[in-house]
Amino acid sequence: MRSSVRDRAPLSLPVLAYDLSHWRGFLLPVVVPSTSRMSVVVGESKDEILQRVPENFTGTFAFHINLTDSSGCPQDRTGLVAQLRARGIRTLNAEAVDISKRFVQAACWRAGLRTATASRQGDASEVLIVKTDRNYGGVPEARLPIDDLDTLTISTQAIYKQPDRGYFVAPRRDLPAAAWEDPNLVIERYIENKSQLFYRIYILCNRFAISEGQERAWIKTIGRSQRQRLLLFSIDAAGDIDTAVPPDLEPAVDAVSRFVSVTGMDFGCLDVMRDDNDHFYIVDMNTTATWGAETEARIIEYLAPQVESQ
Repeated sequence: MRSSVRDRAPLSLPVLAYDLSHWRGFLLPVVVPSTSRMSVVVGESKDEILQRVPENFTGTFAFHINLTDSSGCPQDRTGLVAQLRARGIRTLNAEAVDISKRFVQAACWRAGLRTATASRQGDASEVLIVKTDRNYGGVPEARLPIDDLDTLTISTQAIYKQPDRGYFVAPRRDLPAAAWEDPNLVIERYIENKSQLFYRIYILCNRFAISEGQERAWIKTIGRSQRQRLLLFSIDAAGDIDTAVPPDLEPAVDAVSRFVSVTGMDFGCLDVMRDDNDHFYIVDMNTTATWGAETEARIIEYLAPQVESQ
């Protein structure tokens, strides 16, 4: 099988993470334990950041910013990336700056993929899902001091701390008008299949892990699901995949490869839903994915060797 992904070489060591997160429990330090952490100083310039990067550093500079929109961290991100690359430093997730739900669906459209976007008009009985546009209910943004939010030009919003971060599922006729009119929310078609299968895809440069879960719940979470198949594969510079892909998962592999090509996503996780016609829909992306209580060690074992064995 051939993929649309190109030029996704294995990660270069060492890794220096420009980090705005709690760090512990996140996927990056689990996959690459040797990663050095350089905490974000909100408002610093690209020159100040470059001064903190060791002069002899030639590995990978990873943007690990736990925000829905990290484009302003730092403000001249484009200039920083250009100077890093001029010094021979590779970057990770330099281009992946927006992980909002609206962005995800727009990226799917640009990649020629099916989208889950719902319209207000339609079949009254169609089941829809209401989500927060911001990642994780907007909690990461709410943790920042107001001055930092102002510097990053991020607006304050109500946050959703309840279970499932305020997501809820209902027929179109039962959705309140306020849900359609709230700019902080997005409404999508609820994608499901009779077998209740769904997928989380883990990505690190040219390596991918597709974890298939099964859960009979409206809001599905990979960590509490019953695990089914695990597909581990890499994509070379020619776009060739190094393992046989089950025919029913070929559309998922194609969707993921198209999506990362459009978004420039080098690292993180995607959530993918499947309908009864074997159509796959990317519904979430996260460039600062957590590992937490995850127990599927084969994912880490597969992703890690490409960086730890060089």
